[in-house]
Parts: sequence; structure tokens; C-alpha cells
Amino acid sequence: MKGRIRTIKPEIALDEELWKLIKEMPEAPVFQVYTMLWCHADREGRFEWRPVALKVVCCPYWDGDFDLVLRGLERHGKVLRYEVDGKQYGWLQTFADEQAPNNREPASSLPAPGDSIGRSRDDDSGGFVYVATYNGAPSFKVGFSKRDPYKRVGDLSTGSPLPLRLIEAIAGSIELETQVHRALSGHRMHREWFAANDASIAILQTWFKRDPRATQWSEEN
Repeated sequence: MKGRIRTIKPEIALDEELWKLIKEMPEAPVFQVYTMLWCHADREGRFEWRPVALKVVCCPYWDGDFDLVLRGLERHGKVLRYEVDGKQYGWLQTFADEQAPNNREPASSLPAPGDSIGRSRDDDSGGFVYVATYNGAPSFKVGFSKRDPYKRVGDLSTGSPLPLRLIEAIAGSIELETQVHRALSGHRMHREWFAANDASIAILQTWFKRDPRATQWSEEN
């Protein structure tokens, strides 16, 4: 695994989900694992899900369970684990917001999340259900994407007056999206957009870990 030079922005100190995991696992080098994953992910934030090999390059002098930390990051929405053709990969969900890879860095050679699903246009059984919003929004969007949810949100941003940001994505079907929409129907503002308030967020967190109201972005993102 070839390491790459990455940067750390001051805003990472305000990452609530990361702090929650650090408190849950005080004996584990959670911060080092997370930041070193940046260095061993490609320019799209993807990496092969190989806990033993990753531990060697990320935390060579720590004797703990690296896979346990990876699963903790997954649980808190920092990493998405996915499978393509029987092989497991990871995707750092906010990598594009946190990093600006060098233009000379090679393109990703790893499959994107969702590349193994949705091969038939008529098959809506697999994909990702995601939450997106924009900075300061009084609402959030719950949508479905058959492929890379980050790219989907980026595409939607082209028709939005403000840039949309992916808050979280989970593996699921269009039926799951419908289920979430039904549960949030009392808070619907327009189509897939729902008012962000304590009641709606409590419903949303039946499936998603993150509160879209708590996410802040710097002006440069």
C-alpha cells in the first residue's frame, strides 16, 4: 500500500462523530487510524478493506484490533464499507471535503461504491439511500442513488443555488428510501426535502447517525 501526502484542516477538531468514537474507544488510536486512512486511500477516498495490511501501515506499533476501529468508523458514518465482485472496499465519505489531492495523483483504480449493483436499469433492489443538505439549510434531502452517492449529490448541486453536501449514505434499496420518506411525511416541505427539527431528526436517526443541522463547512468547501 503506497502512502500519499495529505493535509489536516483545523475543522477536524470539531468533528462530533469522530469525538464520540474516541470517547467510546479511549484505548484505541482512533484519530491516527482515521487520518492515516486518508494517506492510504486513493484520490477518491477509496481503499481496499484489508484490516491486517492497513494496520501495518497505519498503526505499526499498536497491538489492538484494527478491524474494531474500522467498524467503529463505519458505525459513525466516517467510512462506508462496500463489496464489488466478492471483494471488500472502504470509502471515506467526507474525503472530498477534507482533502484536495495533487492533480498529478493517478486516477482511482478501485471500483466506486455501487459499481456491483444496479447493473439493470429496471432493478431498483440495491444502491444507497443518502441524506444531503446545504450549509445553513432549514431542511434536508433524503434520496436514492444506484451508484456513488457523492457523485449523485455533486450532480444535483449543478442545479442548486448553493452547493449541496452529502451528510451520510447507507446501503439500501429504493424501498428503504420510500420507508424513510413515509416516516418523515409529517415534515415534508417539497418532494424529497424535509424540515430539519428535533422531531424529524429523531425519526431520521432511526437509520442515520448524523444530524444534518450539526454539520458545518468552511467557506473553502
